[in-house]
Amino acid sequence: MPNQAINPLAAPPPAQFPPVAPHGTAFGGKPMTDILDIKAPVSLPGDVPWLWILLGAAAALLLAAVCWYVWKRKKRPKPGPPAPTPEWLALADLSDLESAGLSAREFYFRLSEIARCYLEQRFGRPMLEMTTEEVLAALPSLKMPSQLSSGLREVLRESDPVRYAGARAAADRMQADLDFIRELVETLAPSPEPESSGEGEGE
Repeated sequence: MPNQAINPLAAPPPAQFPPVAPHGTAFGGKPMTDILDIKAPVSLPGDVPWLWILLGAAAALLLAAVCWYVWKRKKRPKPGPPAPTPEWLALADLSDLESAGLSAREFYFRLSEIARCYLEQRFGRPMLEMTTEEVLAALPSLKMPSQLSSGLREVLRESDPVRYAGARAAADRMQADLDFIRELVETLAPSPEPESSGEGEGE
């Protein structure tokens, strides 16, 4: 190839660029499907009211706790009345005996049982298991006035022949013995403790 002289002042040949496809088409005239237009911004809902949600949950928990507490109180058994005292039981039994109309033998069996049961509950001694002589021997160790101890000794000694030997007993004597056992119970009853009013505390 013969050498050609290059003119430095001559304009360079125009640049060659590849053809540009029309908008929305690929090279070769095919439509473009893999590139989509940018969508408009999606509007989001307003701010979530978290404060009201928390307050509602707290109120629901409080209501549930109150309902549980009320249910537990209704389910809890109420305390029953206090147990009757030995004095109350003995006096009630004496009143029943007084109106029972029993024979002298049955009367003194029941009167002796009431007296022994009361002394057992009052002093914690097994009087119901003792014989009359054993009860009489235990009387000095019991904390009771001497006149009561002497009167009880007399009632027990004189009731044994009626109970075991079929001896007779007058109605006025039976009433007097019952009145004595009632007096014994009332005298030996512990004094009620005074209620503290709170006055004078802290002085």
